[in-house]
This record gives sequence, C-alpha cells and structure tokens, in this order.
Amino acid sequence: MIATLQLLRGLTGDELYMAAWRATYLERGLPLPKKVSRSGFWGRLIGDKTKHPLLTWHEPQKTVPGMFTMSELGLQQVGPESARVQILILGGSVAWGAAASSEDRSYFTQLQRRLVTYDIVSRVSVLACGGWVSSQEFIALTLKGMSLAPDVVVFFDGLNDLTQLNWLPHEERGRYYLETMALAKRTLAKQRPSAKVVYALQPLSLRKRYKTPVERVALERYPDHAAILQQYLRLQKGLGELANENAYLVDLADVLGDERASTFTDIWHFTEPGEDIVATTLADALAVILTQRMRAGARPAIPERHLDPAARAQ
Repeated sequence: MIATLQLLRGLTGDELYMAAWRATYLERGLPLPKKVSRSGFWGRLIGDKTKHPLLTWHEPQKTVPGMFTMSELGLQQVGPESARVQILILGGSVAWGAAASSEDRSYFTQLQRRLVTYDIVSRVSVLACGGWVSSQEFIALTLKGMSLAPDVVVFFDGLNDLTQLNWLPHEERGRYYLETMALAKRTLAKQRPSAKVVYALQPLSLRKRYKTPVERVALERYPDHAAILQQYLRLQKGLGELANENAYLVDLADVLGDERASTFTDIWHFTEPGEDIVATTLADALAVILTQRMRAGARPAIPERHLDPAARAQ
C-alpha cells in the first residue's frame, strides 16, 4: 500500500487523473470507453468558455456528434420537445455530465429514459457550466431557465460554492449557497408557482467510506477537507429547512459512499459507474415527486434512502 501511494504521489496531475479514470472501470471488470469523457480531457473538446456580462462565462454554442449539443448559454436537452413533463437541471461540470464518455451515457440521458419506466415522458434540459457557483445558476435560471416552463427545477450542485468562492472565508460559503437557494425558491414561487424545486446535493468524494489508493492521493491535492465536510453538513441542514410541500431535498452526497472500487477522478467528478447510480437514484426520487399527490402542507414522502440525515429526523 505504501509503495502504491508513493508511486501515485509521483504522478503529474494529468497522469493521476488518467490512473483514476482507468481504475473506475478496470476495478469493476468493465471495458474502458473509447473516449475519456465527452467533454474531452479537462474539457478540451468543449473549448473556451463564452464571456457573458451577467454570468461572467458559460459554455459555448457547439455540437460534437455523439458527445454533446449545446445551444444558447450552453443548454443541453434530451427527450421529446412535446413531453408533458419538463425538467430543468442547473449546476456546474458535474451537472453538465462531464465525465461520461458520450451523451448517451450521461446521467441526464439515463434519467430521462428511466423515468419512462415510470410512465413519465419528460424532456430534460441541462443548463450547466464548468466552474459555475450557485449565483451563476440562479442568473441562468432567470435568463433562460424560466422560458423553458419547467415543471421541476433541479439544483444539482453544492461543492463548487465551497471550493471556488475563494474570496469568502469557509464559514461564509455555505451561507452564500443557502441564501442563493432560498432566493431561487422564492423567485420560482412567484414566477413559476406550479414548479417543484429539487435540491440535489452532488456526491461528495470526501464522504466515500472506502477510498482507494488513487482516490486518496487525488484528494490530497485539494486542501481544507475538514472545512468542506463541515460546510456540507451545513448545506444539508439548511436545505432540509427550505424543504416544504413544493421543495424537496434529494441528498446525493453519500450515494456513491459505499462503492468499494474507485469511483471519483478528483474531488468533484465521477465516471460512468457513478453516473449510472446517480441517474437511477435521481430518477427514483423524481418519480415520487412527479406522481405523488400530496395533501396541502405535507412534507415530501421521498423514500428515506434518498433523504439526508437532517431531513430524516424531521
């Protein structure tokens, strides 16, 4: 083990990423995809971000067949345009589906397909961009997302606010995120009152119970583990308090936590085995949200395994 760790610590960032990427498939006996990811190695297939006066940046309008089709503000969409249920997902590169090898293998394409097994035909729109934090997601919601007339708005995020808001002390980053989520909820209640809000905290590699050698070394390259873990608990508690009859907390923080094989390539991203689990878990929870008739004022009756500990206690 010590020799393995020392060897891994001697790798460059690119070499370590590739070692982790390969491990997530080979340790499960799965063949390696032909492409490392549909976004290209470290997003190189996507190319440069497009500057924007309000968003600061967004993904470019670009199509690479089989990998992605992005329209205005980097919007991706799967499922029939005429679908009865319109789902909007906002977030950063994880929500974009960066680590899948193709669009067909992305979590959101699988999500759309799995919902069909519940007799829910949906169109899934993904408005996400690498490096976005919650305030950029909110701006994207107001600039473009509302015009899509979403029935469900999913914020699939959390970690970027804790790792990218470097001008704020750690204890303020969680507050910043929660205030933005509360603002988004109020805005949707006014402008799209029929829409359901879903807070889907992204899987957190730091909470994985068994970290493989390559995951351990990958995480060593990111500081402030204790602060991130503490603030993630704050996010869970705060989002649980925001949940009501029209807002739901679907906690994905630990959804990959019991995986024994390598799953993450860095502190944020997970490859297709993880995308599969996320798609299944999110689809199961959304099916409950979309089909359950709730009495006024009732809390969302999502299966307990999809709720965070704070929500379970209420």
